[in-house]
Amino acid sequence: VSYSYPNSSVRSLNGISLKIERGDYLGFFGPSGAGKTTLIDVLLGLLRPSQGTIEFNGKDIHSDLQSWRAFIAYLPQEIFLIDDSIEQNILLGEKVVEGTKNKLTDSISSSMLDKFVSTLPEKMETRLGDRGVRLSGGQRQRVAIARAFFHEREILVLDESTSSLDSKTEDEIIQQLLSIKGKKTIISISHRIRTLKYCDRIYRFENGRIREPIDYKDLLKLAETDELEI
Repeated sequence: VSYSYPNSSVRSLNGISLKIERGDYLGFFGPSGAGKTTLIDVLLGLLRPSQGTIEFNGKDIHSDLQSWRAFIAYLPQEIFLIDDSIEQNILLGEKVVEGTKNKLTDSISSSMLDKFVSTLPEKMETRLGDRGVRLSGGQRQRVAIARAFFHEREILVLDESTSSLDSKTEDEIIQQLLSIKGKKTIISISHRIRTLKYCDRIYRFENGRIREPIDYKDLLKLAETDELEI
């Protein structure tokens, strides 16, 4: 897959070829401008490759984008939240019926949001305020993960999603992801390499290309010479 932005002669993605299996936990890192954001936009179907195709189960995602996007949850650093209750931020307009209630409870438990909710006087009816102002960064991420579980997203794309969190909260989120490792496909993009410690494979982005996967121990050695953020 290659991609060049309009009126640009530079390939933001340059001949990338990659196979991702269900249940993989992959990590990508690299400097700003290396192509990480473009890769996300192409994966989400927001950009169509200039050359090549992205296939899901052998089918070009652009032949049915709606179905493809139904499999994906995108978790950026700033989570999209509405000024409504915790419940509505997870449901996003879906009606609560008998089966839905059980699925909602399971999603809250799996995202480790239940302990926090139990401390709130209004529980799931607690309003989050504009853009979730009443929540911490870690709590916002847990709401987003609960939302992904509830809507049965099979692929989680993490775009610097823990970079603004303190180390303790980041570790808690990573441990949460480890609990679903092998069950969901996780694609984690980060400039902070400690976030990628438990990935099955880690790829380095350079000038629109990805290098061969690197082991985390070798990545730590590379960080010492390339001044990467740990």
